[in-house]
Amino acid sequence: MADIDLIPHDYRTWLTQQAMLRRYVSATVVLNIVFALAGGLLQFSNSNAESRLEALKAENAITQQQQIQLEQLQSQQAEYEKQLSLLH
Repeated sequence: MADIDLIPHDYRTWLTQQAMLRRYVSATVVLNIVFALAGGLLQFSNSNAESRLEALKAENAITQQQQIQLEQLQSQQAEYEKQLSLLH
C-alpha cells in the first residue's frame, strides 16, 4: 500500500515546471539587478574619469601657457643680454 501514488503524474509535472519557472524568473531578476548595478558602477566610473580628464586638460592648458611665457621670457632675456654686451 505504501507504493500507491495518489498524486497524478500531470500534476507532479506541473509542480516541477512551476518550480523551474520560479527559479528561471528569480535568476533573471537577479541577473537584471546585477547588470543594472554594473551599468551604474560603470557610468559612475566613466563620469569620474571624464571629470579627471577635464581637470588634466585644464592643467595641461595652464602648463602650455606657462611654457609659452617661459619661451617669451627667455627670448627677452637673450635680447637684454645682447643689449648688455653692446653696452660693454
